[in-house]
Amino acid sequence: MTAEDFPASEVMPETFQLLARIALRIRQSLDLDEILNETVAQVRELLDVDRALVYRFHPDWSGSVAVESVTETTHSILDRVITDPCFEKAWFDPHRRGRTRAIKDIRVAQMSECYREFLASFQVRANLAVPIILSLPAPNLESPNPERLWGLLIAHQCDRPRQWKSQDIEFLEQLATQVAIAIHQSELLRQTQRELEERKQAEVALQQLNQKLESRVEQRNVALQESERRFRSFFESAPDFLYVLDSRGIIEQVNPVAVEKSGYTEAELIGRCLGEFLTPEGRELGQQQFATLIEKGSVRQEFDFVCKDGRRLVMDSSSSLVRDESGSPDYILVVQRDISDRKAAEAVLHESNRRWQTLLDNVQLIVIGLHKDGTVEYVNPFFLKLTGYDRSDILGQDWFGTVLPQYQTAQVYQVFQEILTQNLHPHYQNSILTKSGEERIIAWNNTRLQGMGGKAVGTLSIGEDVTERYAISRMKDEFTAVVSHELRTPLTAIHGGLNLLSTGLVDASGDRGEHIIQIAASSTERLVRLVNDILELERLESGKIQLVKESIKVSALLQQATEQMQVIANRAGVTLEVFDINAYCWVDRDRMTQVLINLLGNAIEFSARGSTVCLSATLMDAVGTIWFEVRDRGRGIPADKLETIFERFHQVDASDSRKKGGTGLGLAICRSIVEQHGGQIWAHSTLGVGSSFYFTVPQGEEAPESGDGEMEKRVE
Repeated sequence: MTAEDFPASEVMPETFQLLARIALRIRQSLDLDEILNETVAQVRELLDVDRALVYRFHPDWSGSVAVESVTETTHSILDRVITDPCFEKAWFDPHRRGRTRAIKDIRVAQMSECYREFLASFQVRANLAVPIILSLPAPNLESPNPERLWGLLIAHQCDRPRQWKSQDIEFLEQLATQVAIAIHQSELLRQTQRELEERKQAEVALQQLNQKLESRVEQRNVALQESERRFRSFFESAPDFLYVLDSRGIIEQVNPVAVEKSGYTEAELIGRCLGEFLTPEGRELGQQQFATLIEKGSVRQEFDFVCKDGRRLVMDSSSSLVRDESGSPDYILVVQRDISDRKAAEAVLHESNRRWQTLLDNVQLIVIGLHKDGTVEYVNPFFLKLTGYDRSDILGQDWFGTVLPQYQTAQVYQVFQEILTQNLHPHYQNSILTKSGEERIIAWNNTRLQGMGGKAVGTLSIGEDVTERYAISRMKDEFTAVVSHELRTPLTAIHGGLNLLSTGLVDASGDRGEHIIQIAASSTERLVRLVNDILELERLESGKIQLVKESIKVSALLQQATEQMQVIANRAGVTLEVFDINAYCWVDRDRMTQVLINLLGNAIEFSARGSTVCLSATLMDAVGTIWFEVRDRGRGIPADKLETIFERFHQVDASDSRKKGGTGLGLAICRSIVEQHGGQIWAHSTLGVGSSFYFTVPQGEEAPESGDGEMEKRVE
């Protein structure tokens, strides 16, 4: 190719030589990468630009730099994938129509700011871009595509503006045409090479397929013979009942085991319908399943097979339909396994499980099953009833983090690990928390559960709630300790005084003797009070005392109590002040008077001379309750003692029982009486100021008097 091959233009002679050289390379070489690399190198050298490149479009119209030639001081953008919406919107369509874009200086050229920033990001100052358009259809497209935008041939001036000459533009445009020819030829070559390779691979595959088919046919014949031999061997020696039926269910073949175990001869079985040897229920089920067998090709069910001697065998029966080449039913293969022994064992196991489950569901003990990781696998109903949890609250949860008090978690978890690993702690005791937060003490019997191989898989624990037993034991210990002390003190005084008198060491008629006798008598009275209070409290709490409730005027109760305590108050120099109300309460007169007297007695006992003890009552209309209050101006009660003072033998100061002669049971008796009336009793106090004791009872109604002049009464 010479310069005459190109149209007349302003292209310089060296440009003609370059175009001719590139055209010659295209005819001599189809290596596209080599052609493109030489093209950009020649463009950069001839036009004296900083960067020359070929930009190729992707199917989504983004693109990448395919080849590039740059100066040593210019930033390379080779293989850079470029996606820029500004470029796509502004220049994609013009380039597709064959338009060349020449920009002298991007800083002053008329263009969008985003496109200006796009060019500046590549250090471009002047830009010349010529479209590479393939005028021939792509080799992989069926329909012609006269113009296909393949990419761009671009020259960049990076260090300064540049006025692009017309011969520069024309040179690049003609060069782009030659590059398009090279690209098209390269695509045709690749397409031809691909088709040749595919044809060669197809020929090789076809040859290999023929060889495989021939080998497979031979192998199939051998395998078929072997399969028939194995099937016959299996059919003859299988431990199960085997039948070959025709498509109607008639027996054509039967194996020796079926003949032996059923008691029928082979002649008695062949030619008859298999359903004839089943129970009526089995025949009916078989008829229903036959349609499913024809439709789906297989079915499985359990039947009772009736032997010749009348025995029934439970059979696990599997039937498979075999079709011929046309798809029509050919024959049916039936395998029946005798599971009579298994069914009997399952029935025994089911009954055993039922009894065991009944025991677990009804036993009044806690039963807990834990996995080896500590999660709960089983809880029985008694546990749920005791703790208030639902199954969903417990099952699958971590036992130690859900049910145990936090202060016991680490210790009990260590015990659990030792049960699993060393089979220790068959008996153990710890606390659990109910859903409401109440702590219960449980005594456990622990068993390690083992799986196959003897490895521990978890634990099963049966627990008894011993909370009440511990409480009773603690109360018994406290009772024994306190009563022994309370009994020992007066008994010691009585015993010592009587010894002095009986031995003659002290003259009974003298002043000292009279003093000793007075101490013994006082101690005796204290013992009598203690015994009476203990018996009284026991009768109240055991329900042996019946309350005779009646509607009583509140003022009558207040008056009766103050009259009985007035002498004691006068002796102590204490004033009793009563605030009355016009209302009735539903109470046992004697027991309620006993409560008021006990509270007044305590108030007088701990009040200083010249002080006042107030007794008052208030009607709470909203709840139908009478609220009584006994208030003193004594020394007060510490806040941490306000609850314990209502327990047996508890006093604010242990020396009070000796100084004041109390038994420590008065407030416990008051609480028992009030609670049996359906009320509550409590105290408020300020140290150094005084205390107030409150209790509530139900409101009564004014009732008409009966014939004998008494109010209506009711025993409860």
